[in-house]
Amino acid sequence: MTDHPHQTTSIQLLSTDRAELRTFASPEDVVGGYAILSHTWDTEVKEQTYQEIVAIGDECYISGDNPRDFVSEKIRQACLVAQEHGLDWIWIDSCCINKANSAELSEAISSMFRWYASAEVCIAYLADVPGDDEPGSPDSAFRKARWHNRGWTLQEGIAPFEVYFYAKDWSLLGTKHDLHEVLEEISGIPSAVLRHTAHYSTFSVAQRMSWAAGRQLTRPEDVAYSLMGLLNVTMPTIYGEGSRAFHRLQQEIMKQTGDASLFAWGPLLDATVVDFDAAVANIRDRVVDDSAYLLATSPKDFRLFNNAVFTPDLTVPIDPYLPGQFVSHPKDAEVPVNGPFGERAIPRFSMTTEGVKFRFPVIRIQDATIAVLLCESNGQHLGLLLHESPDAGEDPTRPRFRVGWPCVGAERGWARLVTLGNNLNDLHVGTRWTALQVNWETLFVVDRMPALKRAQLRPSATIHEVLHQPVYPFPFFFSSWILHRLTNLGWKVVARPISGNEDSPFPVALEFEHWEHTDRRFHVIVGTCFQGVVTPAGAPINQAGFSARWAKVYFDGDEAGASPTIHDCATDHITPARLSFRTAGDDAVRVVEVSFQGRGPAVNPALLPPRIVLEVKMGGTDLVDLVDDVLRTA
Repeated sequence: MTDHPHQTTSIQLLSTDRAELRTFASPEDVVGGYAILSHTWDTEVKEQTYQEIVAIGDECYISGDNPRDFVSEKIRQACLVAQEHGLDWIWIDSCCINKANSAELSEAISSMFRWYASAEVCIAYLADVPGDDEPGSPDSAFRKARWHNRGWTLQEGIAPFEVYFYAKDWSLLGTKHDLHEVLEEISGIPSAVLRHTAHYSTFSVAQRMSWAAGRQLTRPEDVAYSLMGLLNVTMPTIYGEGSRAFHRLQQEIMKQTGDASLFAWGPLLDATVVDFDAAVANIRDRVVDDSAYLLATSPKDFRLFNNAVFTPDLTVPIDPYLPGQFVSHPKDAEVPVNGPFGERAIPRFSMTTEGVKFRFPVIRIQDATIAVLLCESNGQHLGLLLHESPDAGEDPTRPRFRVGWPCVGAERGWARLVTLGNNLNDLHVGTRWTALQVNWETLFVVDRMPALKRAQLRPSATIHEVLHQPVYPFPFFFSSWILHRLTNLGWKVVARPISGNEDSPFPVALEFEHWEHTDRRFHVIVGTCFQGVVTPAGAPINQAGFSARWAKVYFDGDEAGASPTIHDCATDHITPARLSFRTAGDDAVRVVEVSFQGRGPAVNPALLPPRIVLEVKMGGTDLVDLVDDVLRTA
């Protein structure tokens, strides 16, 4: 990928002496340069807007007062600090963009990385850090500052050469160059990138995505828009499109690069540790999970791949993908004609109506398919596990594939990736499959869940749809707003059907996992039971609403997880007298309570209503209200 082309988007700046707005044709037209503010928006005091700054300027024009005396304290102090740096102009996102003008807002978002990179000085204001803080100490307020966790501040910390960090009282805490080691520990961004001794674009797409994995944004679209500069792409901003923005971002990345680390995310099967032959189960006919598709749903998916690198050197595409490849060859050096897989090539992919047209080296093992991504992580080459898509109505001449296999021993029993050894000339999985035959092939891989199916599997319906019970409707209800809140707070809820028996034919496992605190993963098993159920005269035993419900909750590793479908009717049935189930982990922090309440009219007063609302609490706090601090201190 290349740097951003020169753009002519105008920029509005505040004068540091009077806080008056002025428009410049481009950042390069600002004689003497400008400062730029990086901050987190105040949650208690409303940030001043463009319209308010204009209004203050108009009033002061009549009164003869200095507008800077009437702006917010944050804006006034930022102007004063910029003046101390000898700069006459400053850009502040809250008041230098007319957000009422959608075209101007879109241009500003597309240009923002460049604006930060062009600034003489970036002033990073940390409102939650006291002036006497020691940033380098292990428990410093600097390390816990909100600034490190916000999505937009990722590019604001990387793009400018000079970043000065200021505390709540506007005292200087240090510079980016002073604190580069601490910043690397906090953010995972390599020190070389922060100090500009290595260009961010020399790092793989997966690595750059991983830098954003722990960051939060208010609007779902901004997850994508805040990464455009860092990934060297531009695209229209469409607020209201939701998570589709991140999908469009990945499509734009595919147009710009052959870096296949874009697909290196999700659960990994380490074939050096797990027996590959024993691990691979029958490939599922149907998987309701976004990890079954090629493109990620969030930067959080890349959190474990901050060291995934793309093997071919894209700057010299004819070089081999072997050790020493980054050493420049003399112009007269003899370059081998063939690569490790026959023809000399790098991966290619493009969007089509059939999904992503995907040209990669491919391994065929019996009925299994593995695409060699030409990516390395921890010294191991990565393969993408593929299975043929069961979607109906496809072109038989263009079979489509989905991603992932169910694997014993993999995280959550499911893997997208597998290790292939450390030698591209001798790829292998496990001990049995050695000397693998690898050939370049063109495949079509489903990039995301089809729109129709995604609509059918809206959050409130996912748990029901995963089971496809035509006779017996799912007797539990999970509110869509709760799932939405869980997602925004970093939680993932996955429904897994599990085999029952004649007396308990309808169990399902709900897995709750937080993207950061994976050790807190817990499971809720809910199901039905026909043993000892009294029904009205003539009512069939399997009629919806006339079976008992039961529930269990446990953490990974608990004894209850060994036999998830087996329940005790005396202790696990949900009854009017027993609507709450509780479990505790081994650390006193992991405490989960699952409670039920009736929803809708009862089919029979002697029985529970046919639909039951599931509510979850953890550590005594509603799960939907959990934040990182609660997780650490509950």
